[in-house]
Amino acid sequence: MITTPIGIAVVGFGYWGPNIVRNIVERPEFRLMGLCELDPSRAADFSRRYSGHAVEADLDALLLDPRVQAVSIATPPRTHYDLVRRALEAG
Repeated sequence: MITTPIGIAVVGFGYWGPNIVRNIVERPEFRLMGLCELDPSRAADFSRRYSGHAVEADLDALLLDPRVQAVSIATPPRTHYDLVRRALEAG
């Protein structure tokens, strides 16, 4: 059974983010649609490793991409509520 990969955006490329991105990229069921990262050095590290993928500092801009079907939050727990709420509100 062939299915269309799920488009996923990752928020955060600090402690857990690199592992989550690597796992998404390695799985045929998923397609990495981009990363949201506020830290310029972490965003640059992501771009070096995964050239050709979008990097945004603004989550709302990334969520405007209709190919984003799911979001993985890899940020400090205190930030989860706001980020998840914004993702859910974006659909």
